[in-house]
Amino acid sequence: MTTEKIINKLYSEFNTYDVKRILKMKHIPVLYYPLGDVTLGYIATIKRIKTITVDNSLNEIQTDFILGHELSHVLNNDIGTPYYRRVGFILSHQQKRKTS
Repeated sequence: MTTEKIINKLYSEFNTYDVKRILKMKHIPVLYYPLGDVTLGYIATIKRIKTITVDNSLNEIQTDFILGHELSHVLNNDIGTPYYRRVGFILSHQQKRKTS
């Protein structure tokens, strides 16, 4: 399913695009902690409950982006503990530029 279809499905189910409201209605816990300079957010399964952790120093737009990203991992039933890393994004973006 494409990202657009997933977003439209969530909207039709919850009547909002607000990721924080969707997470609350889906009963997905969100924790806010200082995660340092590298990690912006991740999901972990705690007692069989997928929980999202987000760096608490992010602004509202960044937080919503990270929450949406992590929500996609929950909806896709991704296995493991995927981390959204600031360094990984920057490196992959720079690598693409160099090869262009």
